Amino acid sequence: MKFSLKNELLGIVCLSLLLFLVIVLTELKTVRILLGFPFVLFFPGYVLTATLYPGKGMLNGYKRYALSIGLSIVIVPLIGLFLNYLPWGIRIYPVLIALLLYICILAWLGWYRRNKLPEEERFKLFWETSFNWSKLPKNGKVFFGLLIFCLLLICGTLAYVFQTAESVDSFTEFYILDQNGKTEGYPEQLKVGETGKLQIVIINHEGEKTDYLIEVLAEDMRYEATGVISLENSQKWKKNIDFRFEKPGYQKIDFLLHKAGYDLQKPYRKLQLWVNVLPE
Repeated sequence: MKFSLKNELLGIVCLSLLLFLVIVLTELKTVRILLGFPFVLFFPGYVLTATLYPGKGMLNGYKRYALSIGLSIVIVPLIGLFLNYLPWGIRIYPVLIALLLYICILAWLGWYRRNKLPEEERFKLFWETSFNWSKLPKNGKVFFGLLIFCLLLICGTLAYVFQTAESVDSFTEFYILDQNGKTEGYPEQLKVGETGKLQIVIINHEGEKTDYLIEVLAEDMRYEATGVISLENSQKWKKNIDFRFEKPGYQKIDFLLHKAGYDLQKPYRKLQLWVNVLPE
């Protein structure tokens, strides 16, 4: 028995919007996973395939599905790479919104191109309740074999990640932002005596209350020091710091994070920033 769906692109957009609402409004992890798998591993490639091949004779069904998964595996990292160069960075909401916009736009383009074709030439999604491997052509078996291999590889990778997620060592996030709280606009060029501004951020993921010390080291630099910072697990600490240089030159600033009570000669985390200090 064969089933067909006339406008599956609308269903893909609706499921993508549903995932967005679930992530924003709820904490339903099971629903997130069930909707998140096709959202990441199938929808991005499928809407691109629907746009490139709107006709039913342009690409056979099993090839279309395999190509959709393969393209999704390529498209999602490319979107992440693009976001990495934007102020928002690779975070859950920027990635979610970028993928959602991509899927909606490509779904509309696919629907538009498909509807320009005569009714009998338009692609319709279908599947059969029975499946006979022996009746598939040789290239069909190759495509299905690759598809099964990719799915097993992805599922195995995800299973490994979920299995080892809870055994990840404790750690502390330590990073610097510009004065507006973004990963851009760092004071890379200052004049002697001019004040530079930064934000230092610490997030404790050590699993227990932890005390920290921060050192900011550079030649001929003055800054506002901080005392002992005591954070509970998952607690975030953020502070604006001002600094200035007394002599010109191309200088490096070292931001050192220490755990209180440990060897101060061996910092726990270390960041660097280069500043070109110009004469007055």
